[in-house]
Amino acid sequence: MKNQKTKVNLEIIELDPANYHVFIHANAGRNKIRLLVDTGASKTVVNLGLISKLTGKWSEIPETESIGLSSQKVNANTFILKSLSFGDIKLSQVEAAALDLSHVNEAYGYIQAEPIHGILGSDILMQLRAVINFGKAELILHPPQKKKTGKLLNAR
Repeated sequence: MKNQKTKVNLEIIELDPANYHVFIHANAGRNKIRLLVDTGASKTVVNLGLISKLTGKWSEIPETESIGLSSQKVNANTFILKSLSFGDIKLSQVEAAALDLSHVNEAYGYIQAEPIHGILGSDILMQLRAVINFGKAELILHPPQKKKTGKLLNAR
């Protein structure tokens, strides 16, 4: 199973005609969580409202600033999740930004969509060499490889 890929079902909802959001179910420790899959998010995010239920710790990393689509700077603390798993793939000591996502969940409430517990960002998607198959509504993940520094990341 060491080099086996894992396929995880995606939930795709149509917000408006031809506008979609993609979600994945995962486990953070023993907690089942629902994450928005966001390839444009540089960092995985955990909803501040969920932190008290998760096994993990606050990081020693000082508060960082991020810029989202709104172009406003957002201050975020880092929370280290003890574990995060997707099907057969389990990650340990996962760094995630801790942000208040209540405004996102409020917007989902308007369209009767389930709330999210966080955002799966490109940091983990890249680490697991993720491939989104929209036709089959699945995310294909590969076991993480040892990190190599100074590697130029090109599409091909």
